Amino acid sequence: MVREKITLKLVLGAVQALMSFSAVALAIALQFNLFNAQSSFSILAETANFYITLLLVAGIIFLIAGLFLIYDWWETGT
Repeated sequence: MVREKITLKLVLGAVQALMSFSAVALAIALQFNLFNAQSSFSILAETANFYITLLLVAGIIFLIAGLFLIYDWWETGT
């Protein structure tokens, strides 16, 4: 039972880290209009900064939470 909890921490931490990198990548794509992202998501240029800020903040929070889970897995596994 304990081993499954430890493995679950690693998996959830990795998923959260992956989600954070995806959110930051989407924010960069919106900022520089890569792949015509602003028109693909029907985002006006006036509101793009709000969505970029929101994605960056969410990405940073997800990254911190994921890294804490991975760190906890690292400390309990050794």
